[in-house]
Amino acid sequence: PPFEMSDKTGKASGISVDFLEAFAKKNGYKLVVKNIAWDGLISALKTAKIDLIMSSMTITDERKKVVDFSIPYAKANLAILTPLNSDITNIKDLDKKGKVLALKRGSTGHLYAVKNLKNATINLFDKENAAILEVIQGKADGFFYDQLTIYRTWQKHQDTTRAILAPFQENPEFWGIAVRKGDEALKD
Repeated sequence: PPFEMSDKTGKASGISVDFLEAFAKKNGYKLVVKNIAWDGLISALKTAKIDLIMSSMTITDERKKVVDFSIPYAKANLAILTPLNSDITNIKDLDKKGKVLALKRGSTGHLYAVKNLKNATINLFDKENAAILEVIQGKADGFFYDQLTIYRTWQKHQDTTRAILAPFQENPEFWGIAVRKGDEALKD
């Protein structure tokens, strides 16, 4: 199963939710899972609307300035989803005038594109499914996200998409649980 997902009613499920349920039960916590837009997660944490973030969040130097992280619980690399008949074979093919990227706002794919792909047009979406739909419909030349998500998406849409799973980042990403600065009890 995926790390996080929501059903049609908005109920969260996945590996992250299962882990948090077991953690809460073992430690005597009451668990309330909230679905919050990606770009509002850190703000919700800092203002104590939530106590932690477990949402496949990559540990980055920028994020470590405002939140603390647990030890990493997963290692990931970005991968590319393209339309089936695309001429894209690697990340460099997307860094050209006229190429359109559909990316999840605030994701490490978004951050990577802003830093490294100066020639492509970047269209941002609040949900990865909306960005994926742009690729499926041929409105975007590429979407990048973690390899697991790209592979799973390609499996569902092999008739309209192609996955490029070879890592293109210099270093892999590590995911951690984010907590408020100084919250050693939850961090540990």
